[in-house]
Amino acid sequence: MASKPKILIVDDHPTTLKMLGLVLKGMDVDVIEASNGLDAIEAARQHQPTVILLDIIMPDIDGFQVLSVIKQGAHTSSIPVIFLSGVEDSESKIRGLKCGAVDFINKPFNAEEVRARVSTHIKIRELEQALIAKNISLEDDLQRIVTTVNEGIISTDIEGNISFTNPHASEITGYNVAELQGMNLNQLFNHEDNPAQNNLLTNLLEPKGAISAQNTQMIQKDGGLVDVRFSCSPKLENNTLTGTVLIVSDRTDEVAREKALEKAREELRKQRESLAHIERLSTMGEMAAGFAHEVNQPLTAIANYTALSHRLLANPEKHDKLGEVLDKINTQSIRASEVIKRLRGFVAKPSTENRISVSTKQLVTDVITLAEVDAKNNSVPVAIAPHFEDGVVLADPIELQQVLLNLVRNAVESTAEANNKSPVVVDCCAIGKGELKLTVKDHGVGITDEAAKSLFHPFFSTKARGMGIGLSVCKTIVESHGGIIGFEQSDHGALFYLQLPRDSD
Repeated sequence: MASKPKILIVDDHPTTLKMLGLVLKGMDVDVIEASNGLDAIEAARQHQPTVILLDIIMPDIDGFQVLSVIKQGAHTSSIPVIFLSGVEDSESKIRGLKCGAVDFINKPFNAEEVRARVSTHIKIRELEQALIAKNISLEDDLQRIVTTVNEGIISTDIEGNISFTNPHASEITGYNVAELQGMNLNQLFNHEDNPAQNNLLTNLLEPKGAISAQNTQMIQKDGGLVDVRFSCSPKLENNTLTGTVLIVSDRTDEVAREKALEKAREELRKQRESLAHIERLSTMGEMAAGFAHEVNQPLTAIANYTALSHRLLANPEKHDKLGEVLDKINTQSIRASEVIKRLRGFVAKPSTENRISVSTKQLVTDVITLAEVDAKNNSVPVAIAPHFEDGVVLADPIELQQVLLNLVRNAVESTAEANNKSPVVVDCCAIGKGELKLTVKDHGVGITDEAAKSLFHPFFSTKARGMGIGLSVCKTIVESHGGIIGFEQSDHGALFYLQLPRDSD
């Protein structure tokens, strides 16, 4: 249960003390009496009353002197004092207010006025005490938050000298709180690794508002560097910059995760390239018989022309025909060399670091040449559309050849399966200013609705002997080039397309 308010009455006249006591009796307060200044000072120290009613004119120490002593006391300075005066003297009232009095009651006093004024100052005193308690509680809460928060807090003056830090700032820097006091921010940041940091630290103290989160490094006590992220807010008093507050978080774990993620991405990229290489080798295995036949033709011709050359050499009258035969041998050797060169280029391992500007017309021409054997074996020609729009993409040509060759060979097989001899048509057109669309159109059996759901999934294949990695690899390659791959169905086969960004150069 809360204690009653205490009212200290100070007056050298016993009658006045008694009358004021009777007036206050009905207010549910405890009344303390003092008949002189010295007793009043002691009573104020001992009881710390809620309100003091203090007579100005007393024989030993007057009210002004008593008030001065009370206002200097550590435990009594905030007690409200109401002067009692029998003199209507404006000068005395002004002097009293300057000394710290809060109100005046004139003698002879009105009982209702006394109760009203005292009641008002009791309420004011209680509100002040509640506000003080609330501020203390808030300061305690703030201190607990600052102490336990999982981020470093650093406050500086206008020169960048540290005036406050929390324990977590000590954990990040390795300095204890006392060591950080008075240090300058420049001593904590790594300027050598980031020369621009000099300007950044200067800007921290410019009245330009808060600075959003930025990554940098701080120098620890042992000379090591720690990766951090910090944000900054200016300290303003009366719209004047007085310093800055930094919120600093340790990024050590985050940087380690980023490096691990980057390493995983690199491993994934290598695995993707290996899988694509395996798919190209598998494609070459499927096409080997046809290419062997294509290489065998010029080699057979070379052998025949060589035998003819020996016969011509045995007959001096026909030496003039040797030049013509040698030219034919050279032509056939170049033909065989080109076939082998195409094969070696196709099975080579690409590198995403060496992407070049590639003409879509040249790309498609090379793919049609690679698919020539399949086209002949299936009696399905492959053609470039009449209105083919040549463009340039930044790409690895080997990887895009693999994608287009896969689509063209599938289109040729599907068209042959439908007993259709119509050509597979490869086309290219611009989509707006930023993309090119390459299409492969067949007249085959089409794609079932069930197959369409999983067409680009790994290890799904519509072929009886297919491994199911061809279109999955194609999708990965196209997406690594910043493009998309898809298909459209029609009553006369299917159309597969690639959308690739144009080369900005």
